[in-house]
Amino acid sequence: MTVTKYWNPKQKELNMLLSKEVTFNDGISLFLAMHNELHDLHETHDKTIFQTLIEDLTQEIISWQPENTYSSIAWNLYHITRIEDAVTTLLVEGGIQTYSKTWQKKLGISFTDTGNAWTEKEIVQFNSSINLIALLEYRRIAGSRTRQILKTLDPSSIKRKPDTLQVKKILSEGVVTTHTDSIWLMDFWGNKTFSGLLSMPITRHQIVHINDSFTLKEKWKKRKV
Repeated sequence: MTVTKYWNPKQKELNMLLSKEVTFNDGISLFLAMHNELHDLHETHDKTIFQTLIEDLTQEIISWQPENTYSSIAWNLYHITRIEDAVTTLLVEGGIQTYSKTWQKKLGISFTDTGNAWTEKEIVQFNSSINLIALLEYRRIAGSRTRQILKTLDPSSIKRKPDTLQVKKILSEGVVTTHTDSIWLMDFWGNKTFSGLLSMPITRHQIVHINDSFTLKEKWKKRKV
């Protein structure tokens, strides 16, 4: 299943609407509709893209990592959820992120960062430890918080950027590490306006990894035939 072709025209429209104060509220409405497709929040009766993905998923499927590939479905879902959580709570809201030691324990992992710079050994460790039920629960809660935060924004938000303290929390709270493949996210996110953060990474980035997860799921099915 390829979902990016279906998604791209909406993403282009979202970027345009969020770029101007006069269309910002329409952009937020479109964002909420698109964001719903990326989650399992039961806000509509129609099945979302994400609900289609997680249908029939098992611990074995999400933990499977094909040879010569970096990601698994589990890594994709953790990665996009960890980023959504941190970006919306720490950078947009300026509040407290959902992720905590309690969530670490529920998920069954030792990691706190987004996974951008993990070694092959760490990926294997993550895949063998991650708890599917807890991961989906974390994703639901992070998604719900995003929607609550976004509904508080007004048109003046389009030009706002995270302040220095908010950006520093990305490192101090373990969202990124000092590794070069991770630390660059501080500048990348810190230089974006709130509108830019809604476009990338909260929507565009997520659909790319969800699309990758569909591909992995299809490969798994073919492998089992």
